[in-house]
Amino acid sequence: MIMKKICISLLCRILLPFLGILLLITVIFGLVFYSYNRRVIIRAEHEFTNEELKLTSLYFEGHYESVINTNLNFFQESYALNSFITAEEIEIPIRRVDVEKRFISLSKINKNILSIRFINSSGVEQIITSGGKRFRTYQSMRNMPSGDIFYKNAAGLFKRLRVMPPGTIFFEGPFKDLEGRTTFLAGISKEDPETGGFGGAVIIHYDLTEFINRLSQLRILDRSVVWLISSTNDVLLSPPPEENSINPLPYLHLKNRATDFHIHSADIKLGTDNATFLKLVFSIPPDIYSSVLRPLLLWTVIIFLGAFIITSFVAFLVAKKISGPIIDMASAVALISKGDFTVKVDADGGEIGILAGGINKMSGDLKKSSDEIIAARDYAENITKSMADLLIVTAPTGKIKTVNQATINLLGYSKEELLGKSTEIIFAENDELLFKGISAEKLLKEGPVENYIMTLRTKNGENIPVSFSGSYMKDISGSITGIVCVMRDMRGVLKLHQSEKELIAEKVRVRTLEESKKIIEEQNRELDVTLENLKATQEELIQSEKMSSLGFLAGGVAHELNNPLTGILGFAQLLLKQMDKTDTQYQNLKHIEASALQCKKIIGELLIYSGSGEFKFEPVNINKAIENAISLVEHIVQTGKIEIIKQFSDDLPLVSGSPPQLELVFANLLRNAADAMAAGGKLTITTKSVKMSSVEISFTDTGAGMPEEDIKKIFDPFFTTKPTGKGTGLGLSISLSVIKSHNGDIKVVSEVNKGSTFTVILPV
Repeated sequence: MIMKKICISLLCRILLPFLGILLLITVIFGLVFYSYNRRVIIRAEHEFTNEELKLTSLYFEGHYESVINTNLNFFQESYALNSFITAEEIEIPIRRVDVEKRFISLSKINKNILSIRFINSSGVEQIITSGGKRFRTYQSMRNMPSGDIFYKNAAGLFKRLRVMPPGTIFFEGPFKDLEGRTTFLAGISKEDPETGGFGGAVIIHYDLTEFINRLSQLRILDRSVVWLISSTNDVLLSPPPEENSINPLPYLHLKNRATDFHIHSADIKLGTDNATFLKLVFSIPPDIYSSVLRPLLLWTVIIFLGAFIITSFVAFLVAKKISGPIIDMASAVALISKGDFTVKVDADGGEIGILAGGINKMSGDLKKSSDEIIAARDYAENITKSMADLLIVTAPTGKIKTVNQATINLLGYSKEELLGKSTEIIFAENDELLFKGISAEKLLKEGPVENYIMTLRTKNGENIPVSFSGSYMKDISGSITGIVCVMRDMRGVLKLHQSEKELIAEKVRVRTLEESKKIIEEQNRELDVTLENLKATQEELIQSEKMSSLGFLAGGVAHELNNPLTGILGFAQLLLKQMDKTDTQYQNLKHIEASALQCKKIIGELLIYSGSGEFKFEPVNINKAIENAISLVEHIVQTGKIEIIKQFSDDLPLVSGSPPQLELVFANLLRNAADAMAAGGKLTITTKSVKMSSVEISFTDTGAGMPEEDIKKIFDPFFTTKPTGKGTGLGLSISLSVIKSHNGDIKVVSEVNKGSTFTVILPV
């Protein structure tokens, strides 16, 4: 039931993000679709509006401007008018009639002309026609009728024309006349044919009603939006209030106009000075698009919502179909994680079948690995039980985690009495401070402790001197997880040393001074040799015990990590195959898988070091094995700017050995050389045959080199010259162990600041 809930939860985590992404895509496409069509409508409205502006301007030009200019220019060249201007007093009535006929004729041709009049240079009307009739009541521009808007504009126009050269055309207005019509004046300055000076002005009164009626009929998306504004910012035409067209006057002078409505304007310019006569403005309110876009938005929502519902239903059916096999596989994985490696999953083919086959293969591989780890653990336990020296493993806080039989026999405690207790119960008062709290961690941070003389206290209170060696263990994050301690009972050594001293003293007492001196010198030499041999023997025994301890730890660590590591790796790989790579948790699972594989690799290296691994020996091409090792660390070499020089012998004989183990040794030596050349350098690799009985492989770097005291300890377990946390101190120990298993050896020559040479010797 729990596994079903887990699988249902897994399917929900896969299905719900998919549906969420699908919904997001649906919304995005809907918005894009709606936005695109809205832009199309707005663009069409802009194009239509601009086109209407052009057509309206052309209409005004054709019906007013060109006609007005033609008429006025006609009067400029009119013989009848010129004759009237220069006529004698007696000829004026006759000439006036002639001009009046021409004025009336022009008014009949152009129905928009309300009146035509000629004003002489003194500002007095001399000819007036209106509606096909003559008027003989004349006004002076200097003495206008009070409140007459027409004569007010006519006087202003005349005043402008009289100071301009002949032929100048000016306009005045638009304005509302006394009858409420929107009109304007057009005038031209007339030359006096005799004097060449100002002879008067012809002023035509035009009606704009037809033009305004035409503008009022214009529609944008079936809305009235046209505004007509005079040069003095008087509104001549505006849409009805219900059209919600905003008054454009406050915005016409702004560069950045209001964003919630659109203003399109065009200036109609007339006259010789090309001055703005009218402003034609289309003020389009924001709600003008609602009637067009509302149905479009409704259909967009319906279409994309239907597509989302259909796709979601199909996805649900597919997810439901695959949930059954997934539940079976999840149950199988749960059993495997509990250690039941006999479980099998039925594979029906397809992707699910491939996954089921992978689980079956994983189960078989885990069973094989479990058997190997159990064998390694038993092997390590046998070594621990057979050790003559004491082995104690503690936590960083000093709590005892593991002891061997030799420790129990020497101290007189049972295993249960020691496990979980503080090391204070087995060390004398001065030495127990070493393991109180973090003191041990601080002591060991600089490197392993070797041959440190301490005192143990047995259960019955006896103090026993021991030689202490120890090193700390770290987890993947670099934190200290424990301390491995190896101790040797020094009572026999110290007793032997004391006996030697007493014997020498006895001989000194019974001999002469000269003989005693010789004897003392000889005995001292013998004692020094004995001590050197004892020290060498002690170091060999400690080295042997370190190797045995490491084998014990490898089996124990592998056994303790196997079950949780199997579950972690199995579930991580299962989830990775079922999860979309775009999922936010995908990279986290990849990190989990990589970390689990790294742990598996570390356990494999420990098994190699402990001698528990099984490797098949076969003829090995050393040059090819080195090439393979170089490819494994190629990224380190390239990053460190290291030049590799290969000096391989072409007639190198084959060596009997394990290719994976030898490649591991060569890769370790390459990696150490790269670390020694932090600023870059050259690494020379040489292979040669020595009398066809052995093969020598040399790795010579130009790095920092090592002092003599470090060379003696580089093959010790846990010894490293690298910064804390970067090296484990096992690389060269494992390499030497592998080469020894091939009946070979590793020689080292190094000089500080000049480099090092590691030579691997393998028999043929």
